[in-house]
Parts: sequence; C-alpha cells; structure tokens
Amino acid sequence: MSDTDPFEAKACLLTSSILDVERCEHWDRNGRQNAFDFKLYISDQVHALEVTTATHEEIRDHQARWNTYGPSPSTTYPGLQGHWEVMVDQRASTLVRKQGRKRHYFNDLLPQWLKIFEQHGIDEAGQFSTTFKDWPFPSMRPDQPSESPALRKAIFESAKAGIWTCKRVYGVPPGVSFAYGYGSSDYGLTRPADDPNHAVHQISDLLRRKSDNAEKLGASGCDRRHLWVWVDLSRLDIIRSLDEDGGPTEVPAVDSRITDVWIARLLEDARVDALHWRTDDGWGQTIRFDRYVA
Repeated sequence: MSDTDPFEAKACLLTSSILDVERCEHWDRNGRQNAFDFKLYISDQVHALEVTTATHEEIRDHQARWNTYGPSPSTTYPGLQGHWEVMVDQRASTLVRKQGRKRHYFNDLLPQWLKIFEQHGIDEAGQFSTTFKDWPFPSMRPDQPSESPALRKAIFESAKAGIWTCKRVYGVPPGVSFAYGYGSSDYGLTRPADDPNHAVHQISDLLRRKSDNAEKLGASGCDRRHLWVWVDLSRLDIIRSLDEDGGPTEVPAVDSRITDVWIARLLEDARVDALHWRTDDGWGQTIRFDRYVA
C-alpha cells in the first residue's frame, strides 16, 4: 500500500486486524477513482470500506498556516517549570504569518506569559478569562488581583494574541504543546456537557452532508459496507464526547447502504481508539489499537 493515502491505509489495516480479513484490495484505483476505497475478503463474504474525515475546514486552514509559520506542535522554552497545553485560534495563525521568520509573539512573548502564570500559581488562562469580571475560576484567581498588574497584563495580552486556552499539565516534562481551535462564540465548536451522544449527532450530520460515501458503498454490491471516519484535532468537540463514560447510546442516522460505521482518532502516543457501530447489534466497546500500523 505504498502508493495509498496513509490514513486510508491505516484504516484498512486496522479494520482488517479486527475482522480477520484474509485479503485486502485497494479498489479506488486503475480507472475506478470514484469508487469506494478497499475491498475486504472475509471467508465467503466481500466487504467494502470507504474512509473519510470529520474535520472543521476553517480550523484546518488555520492549522495549516500555524504549521507553516508557527513553532512546532511540541516546543520547549528555557526557564519554564511546567508543561502547558496551549490552544491557539485563527488570530494567532494570522499573527505568526505576518511576523514571518521573526515569530515574535510565540517565540518571545508566550514563554514570558507562561512564566508569569507559573509565578502566580495560575494553572489555566486564556480568552475565556477576559470575558469575566470577577476572576470566577479558582485556578486563575490570584490572591490579590489588584496587586498583580503583570498577571492581568499577561492574561489580556495572551488572549489578544490569539491564545484561546492555556492549561498547565502535571507529570510530564516542561514544554508547550499546541492545539488548534477557533476560540470565538461565533465559530467555537462546543458540546453539551456529559453528552456521550454528541459524537453520534455530529457524525450523523457529516453523513447527511457527504452523501457520496453512501453512494460509493451502495454501488459496491458487497455483503457489508463499512464507513471509517477519522476525527481530526479540529473536532475536539467530538473527541471529548468520545471520552465520556459509557459511550454512545443512540443510533446514528445513516443511509441504509451503510452497514457499519467506525469512529476513530489517533492518540498522541501513536495509538488509535476506534468505536464500531453495526446495524445488527449497535455500538460495541471502544477498541484500543496499541500499535498502529505505519
């Protein structure tokens, strides 16, 4: 599969390892470019597999700009005591693009802001903190706000620069890990608290909008027809929903031409979590692939 899209190949190999596939054939090639992605041969049955991605296009564009001009996704800065997870919004990627090679805001100012947060015992800050008057969260409330002008300035300057959230994480080496979001009430992707079915609703909406997946699978004539959905980091709302205890309980709204849905995400340590739904018996348990295939 050396000439295959790497995420399509991963989906095929991971699905094959669960279903005891005897042979896998790349189907969307050799003049069949509008067909489904793979044929899976299992005993006396033939299954079809189509691979797609749940993404947020604006966030993906912002992430691409950040990856071109900003610091690497995992960065170390001298003098930091802890590890910080920093979510940057679209304004941050615009700033790093305008700064070009200087990268002033995030190579110079960001470590200054984080060091001030550490000095004041602040574990979490960001744009959300500037919208509240009375420091409502204990993790970001200094003992005497009126006597902490440097802290207040750091919070407001970081928010203005496009830091949506920054949160200190304990138990890992000092440094900064970046994620990407919109950070705006107009564009932010949110989910109801404690709702394990948010992922189901969002995937159902995706399937309604991307009808070509069902069309390709329906035209396959195969015994079972699988849709594998990779959830990328621009859809943190879905990822967080998948973390809810108990897993989904509702049936996804899928076209009858789709018999199986897989919702998968790549974890930081290169493992993969996948949730499998079948028309026959509903949702199964989350499958953890400890070694994901390159």
